[in-house]
Amino acid sequence: MSEADDYLDARDEAARLVDRAAAFKMIIGNFLVALTRTPEEALRALPSAWPSRQELEDLLRASVNAFEQMESRWNLVSADHRSATRPPFGSLSEDVDDGG
Repeated sequence: MSEADDYLDARDEAARLVDRAAAFKMIIGNFLVALTRTPEEALRALPSAWPSRQELEDLLRASVNAFEQMESRWNLVSADHRSATRPPFGSLSEDVDDGG
């Protein structure tokens, strides 16, 4: 496997975690909006799939590792391959859709 392939694998893992973070943000965000309404609306909006503290911590720790791996593998990709490859992204809120 080439350095570019290793980088793309690391980028895919980081993108998977960004997608997971987006799902958590949607759950939490929808509930926060409901808290600005009546108590009845907030109660109805209470999600059944609320992420636990452990799930959030696991996501963040995995993200730290995945982002570090993505960045370090990017540094090993040759310049001629970099021009044909999307660069690393830097946050859990970036749009990382590669269209595929």
